[in-house]
Amino acid sequence: MFAKGVNGSIDFDGKTLEISKKLGLTNVLVASGIRGDKSIPIDQVVSLLFQPAKTMSQGFIQIGQVGVTPPRNGIEMLSDANTVHFEKRHQEDFENLRSAIQKAIDQNKTSQISTAGSSIADELGKLKHLLDIGAIDEEEFADLKRKLING
Repeated sequence: MFAKGVNGSIDFDGKTLEISKKLGLTNVLVASGIRGDKSIPIDQVVSLLFQPAKTMSQGFIQIGQVGVTPPRNGIEMLSDANTVHFEKRHQEDFENLRSAIQKAIDQNKTSQISTAGSSIADELGKLKHLLDIGAIDEEEFADLKRKLING
């Protein structure tokens, strides 16, 4: 799955995200050293932030990665290696990409908590722990719990 935005593109094969950034004048002025391509395995993705584009403003998709501090403000986001901005005309591609990435994140979380020989009660306990520490939210907890119970 591929989506091209204003300041770069993301290619996702189901296992790895390839983020390619292109540098414009704003990026060069705001931050130095953000160049080229970046690969992020899906098991290193901890969050996905999506802001739809509006008529007069760009949207963005931001990939939260293990060990990487997310940008704190809009200026930092412009130069963030894990954020790609897009216009309204690209929105459908980025919505489809977001759905594919989220599905892979959910599958990865499910496989991480599913181990051979574990009982459903053990797995539910692990899910509850992930909820308690904030690794998943209530909606993810309910979805993963349903998948676990229904097989």
